[in-house]
Amino acid sequence: MVGNHGRVGKKGEQSPLNNFDHLVYWILAEKLKNFSNVEFHISKSWWMLVERMKHTFLLVHGDDIRAWMGIPYYGIERSESRYQKMLGRTGEGFHYFCCGHHHQEAAIKSRIFANGSWVGGSEFSIKTLQVAGAPSQLLFSVHPMFGVTWERNLQLQDPGNLTPIKIYR
Repeated sequence: MVGNHGRVGKKGEQSPLNNFDHLVYWILAEKLKNFSNVEFHISKSWWMLVERMKHTFLLVHGDDIRAWMGIPYYGIERSESRYQKMLGRTGEGFHYFCCGHHHQEAAIKSRIFANGSWVGGSEFSIKTLQVAGAPSQLLFSVHPMFGVTWERNLQLQDPGNLTPIKIYR
């Protein structure tokens, strides 16, 4: 989902879709269009409802979710609740809420999933947020009757190859 990473200008100056991430999605879709085993579903908004195995997932980047006292989980729960209320009025409610952005992986109350970061700590996340989790990707299984039955945080870096953090004083 598009978010703040490829944003053009300051937050709120442009549409969320005026975004280099969004452009890259379309370029990749064009480059891979002849591969029959690859599908792209590119949202026309900053959010997307996806149905898998009779269960609906709301996908958002999460850059508009504010953390409370540096803890993203309260903001994520509030955001999920507000989207549920808004979309429930139109009959478009959802079963699960998925977001990223906060560079911290977590399963919250078994219906809210926050993905980690593929890059782990970056110069921005370390300097601005003081967050530097290990590179990870959330993976979960969906069953047609039971919904999400398990989740795993896949570590994307071999722990044996981690270099110690150097502290300069």
